[in-house]
Amino acid sequence: MIISIDTLKMDREYRTLLEKTRWDIIVIDEAHNVARRGKTQAQRSRLAELLSKRSDTLILLSATPHDGRPQSFASLMNMLEPTAIANEEDYRREDIQGMVFRRFKKDVQNQVSAHFKERVISRETCEASPLEEAFYDFFETLNLTWIDPARGETMLFKTLLEKSLFSSPVACEKTAQARINRLKKEGRSESASDIRALETLIDHLKKITPEHFSRYRLLVRLLQSPEYGWNRERPDDRLVIFTERIETMRFLAKRLKEDLRLSDGQLSCLYGGMSDVDQQQAVDEFGATDSPVRLLIASDVASEGINLHFLCHRLIHFDIPWSLMVFQQRNGRIDRYGQEKTPDIRYLVTKAKNERIRGDMRILEILIDKEEQAEKNIGDPASLLGRYDVEEEERTVARVFEKSLSVNAFERLLSAPENPFLAMMNAGWNLPDEAAKATNVEKADPVTLFDETSYLKTLLETISNRETIPLEAPRVDVMEIRMSESMKRSLEPQIPEEAFPSDDWLRLTTDKKALMREIKESRQKAQDTWPRSHYLWPLHPIIDWMNDKAGLFFGRQEAPVLFVPFAEKRTAVFIISGLIPNRQSEPVIDRWFVIRFVEDNPAEFLSPEDFLRSDVFKGALPNQASRNAEVSDWAAKLLPTAIGLAKEKMKAEQEEFEETMTPKLDEEIAKLKELRKKHDDLLQSYDRSDGRNAQRYEIEKRRIDEIFNEFQHWLVNTMKLEKDNPYIRVVALLLSE
Repeated sequence: MIISIDTLKMDREYRTLLEKTRWDIIVIDEAHNVARRGKTQAQRSRLAELLSKRSDTLILLSATPHDGRPQSFASLMNMLEPTAIANEEDYRREDIQGMVFRRFKKDVQNQVSAHFKERVISRETCEASPLEEAFYDFFETLNLTWIDPARGETMLFKTLLEKSLFSSPVACEKTAQARINRLKKEGRSESASDIRALETLIDHLKKITPEHFSRYRLLVRLLQSPEYGWNRERPDDRLVIFTERIETMRFLAKRLKEDLRLSDGQLSCLYGGMSDVDQQQAVDEFGATDSPVRLLIASDVASEGINLHFLCHRLIHFDIPWSLMVFQQRNGRIDRYGQEKTPDIRYLVTKAKNERIRGDMRILEILIDKEEQAEKNIGDPASLLGRYDVEEEERTVARVFEKSLSVNAFERLLSAPENPFLAMMNAGWNLPDEAAKATNVEKADPVTLFDETSYLKTLLETISNRETIPLEAPRVDVMEIRMSESMKRSLEPQIPEEAFPSDDWLRLTTDKKALMREIKESRQKAQDTWPRSHYLWPLHPIIDWMNDKAGLFFGRQEAPVLFVPFAEKRTAVFIISGLIPNRQSEPVIDRWFVIRFVEDNPAEFLSPEDFLRSDVFKGALPNQASRNAEVSDWAAKLLPTAIGLAKEKMKAEQEEFEETMTPKLDEEIAKLKELRKKHDDLLQSYDRSDGRNAQRYEIEKRRIDEIFNEFQHWLVNTMKLEKDNPYIRVVALLLSE
């Protein structure tokens, strides 16, 4: 099941169901969103804690696994291993070793070289116009006596004005006018001088028309230049421009449509004020070949979690973010897995003569340098400022401006010593050598009598109730099945509504490349379409449906008998499945094996793979002679012997398992005792001299007792097998003809 966590977190609809359901594996993507933050616990976090107890296997995925605070990261670790961390404010790498693995693009580049293109980053610069320079000189002398000293805001309002100014004059005007309106509404006489100062500021800003807005003129020249090469006539050459401010976005949308003479539908906007449906529609149209959209102007709402790379490899930062995390998020919209062209990323930079503005712009240019350096070297720009939060990073840069720190001082700030938690998190978290090698093992093709297509066709012919039509006679990798009503009823709950055939025909293919082409074509259409074909593989629901149908050929405790042209005339081969569960009734040892009897020779054990690769199966499949032979008395008498040998085989498997797992279980229980001591030591720090603290101590002690008792119970029941209780099933008997 794939479901949005914001849907699942609704307690009224799902809580009771989740409490009664267990899963084999639970995977939570964007897992940083379910971390506990502060003393309050959000619904997402409560849901994740519940899910962590409803599965033996939990995998948390995140590109930004922590926010710089040890407590929130510890809450994620405690979902994976509830006993691992005693003190959420103070823990070491050893406490979470083996639970955290981190990969950057540079770590996997050699495995996906065809899918990660080396980005090209460049800076486009322009000189500030005379009217802009005049405004900078005025802005430097601006003194807000009431707003900034008296209001005590985290970011001074003058800094906020500068931040919007670095986006565009219209954004700065909007910010100033909003504050004027607010001050007038408050009606304080003390703010009168600030209102007049802001009104004068707006008068100066209005003089900076588009013709005098140097960065905008630079953008127009760039988009029209042959060197840049943007061809708006080509459906696969799309462009995204990022800006922080909505007013800037609206200004660009209006002016670029006029100055570039764009036709209706060629320019689109994406911003936070749009509904989720409208946002998704804008993204879909931008990635659709049959859509007229060529230019997308986006606010930072589009900088995380969406794909803009399907037809776009060009990105322009119209304004420079004050956060390294925003750099990473914006660039990641086109520089991502599956990008087929070299990402072209441009930053627009204004050079000013005013010393204050020039210095502040240089600070932002350093951020550009650091983001590029992080991309090439450490992979995580957020670690440079050590804030791991966009707003915190912006406030850090704002304080640099407000304190008028030099470029050298800002460089030193970026290289300042980290706190122990950040130092730990920025260290390598690679897989152990043995595990890393295991991930690179080549997968062997499964050994089987049937591939999916021939299996499906053979069963359909056997059932004889539906016709199959190969689309091209020589091909066996594409087929169509006219679905019966029972098939529809079975498949509809398992196939997404959008992907379910609109007619009665289910189209199946085993050609991966052809299917990928269909997926790409569907993705590049403006309307919500899915590939017409389904991939036929063992986990497609049609296989389950066919298996159920095939199961009707045999009654309970029955298995098929196949007649095979063995070389020896008296040969019986039992294919047997053996299973041993743990104490939680979960299958742990699951083995298939072959027991072969030839004449009066001793029984011989074979692996199913070796047996199916033998020469006897290289020709016709079993039972092709169309004979109706009875199982011989000799073969029937062998059944108890085969079952007895199978039990001995499974007993040996169990002994081998326990020989391996018992020391591991003892080791885990010893670790639990050590961890329990850490928790108990922390409990002793409680001051129990008053009733409230004594009550807190008792509550925490009961909570820890419950966690450790429950975890040890789970550990033992998971790693211990049910004694002398193997489940033996005869899958098939193969007899010589």
